[in-house]
Amino acid sequence: MWTCQTCHRSFKNKNQDHSCRVIPLREHFRGKPVELEKIVMKILEEVQSFGEVQVSSVKSAILVAVESTFLALKVKKDRVDIEFVLDEELDGFPVYKVFRVSKNRMAHFVTVGNIEEVDDHLLGLIRQAYGVVTC
Repeated sequence: MWTCQTCHRSFKNKNQDHSCRVIPLREHFRGKPVELEKIVMKILEEVQSFGEVQVSSVKSAILVAVESTFLALKVKKDRVDIEFVLDEELDGFPVYKVFRVSKNRMAHFVTVGNIEEVDDHLLGLIRQAYGVVTC
């Protein structure tokens, strides 16, 4: 593990490319519907129950990592875009896009607009992503 001396975030690789622009978590919700904050907080609460995770609030996203980042939450005007990595490709709802990021990892993309969409299925996928980086 390597820790950036500027932003104090930890990374798997020494001198790993990243943004040091850390912002308060609340900044992601400024001027946005309260529903989006509820979505993010529900997901973060669930993820923190998996085990020790590092949550980083950077300009473009809320990133969740163990040894490497496995989840990104991007708060938009009317939705939260969720990205997570798995070691297999899932095809079907709620995933709308998948692409390979390495030999053994695929990035999956989901969009959530209301708290009811943060269901056991979605949380199970996120738990699976956690398992990919902790194995």
